[in-house]
Amino acid sequence: MKNRAMNFEEEPDDLNHCDDFEAIEEDQPVDDVISFMKERGHEFSPYTVDWARETVLFVRTQEGVDLKEHFYLQLAQRTYVRGLLSIPFSHLPAVAAAVAERIADVRNIFVYITARCGSTLVVKATNALPSAMAIHAPDVYSIIAMAYGKVQNGETPGDTGKIPDVLRDD
Repeated sequence: MKNRAMNFEEEPDDLNHCDDFEAIEEDQPVDDVISFMKERGHEFSPYTVDWARETVLFVRTQEGVDLKEHFYLQLAQRTYVRGLLSIPFSHLPAVAAAVAERIADVRNIFVYITARCGSTLVVKATNALPSAMAIHAPDVYSIIAMAYGKVQNGETPGDTGKIPDVLRDD
C-alpha cells in the first residue's frame, strides 16, 4: 500500500482513474495497512478501482473540506486532493474486518436516479439530515457496478477475472 501527495490533472467529467493525478512527492509505503486504516482511514474516501493493478484508490482531501458540502463527489475529490492511498485487493478483507466495528452503525442505501428527475432535490433533502449523507455522482460505485455487470455477463473488468468479495456485497 502506498500513500502519496497528489495534484489534480484531468478533466472532472471523465470517469475516475488512477492517472487523474500527478505525484508531487515520493511515494510513502505504508507497512502496517491495518493500523494505518484504523488510525487514519476516516481521512480518505474511495475514488476508483484500478482493475489492471488490482487496487482500490482512496483520496485524502485538504484539512477542513467537508465532502458533504460539495454536490459532486468526484469534483470535490479532484479539486481538494492532498493524498492518494492505494490498497491492493489482497489487503481489502483485512482492512474491512479491522474497521468493521467502527462503521457498524453505517448503513448504505444506493438510489439510482436518471438525469433531470429531481436528484438535486433528493441529495439536498438527505444532506439536511444530521445523520445522513447523500453523494451525487459517486463514480467509484458506478465503476464497481459496471464491472459487476461485466462479470455477470462472462466478461472481465479490466485485466482481472473477478471482483473481490469485499467490493461485491451480494
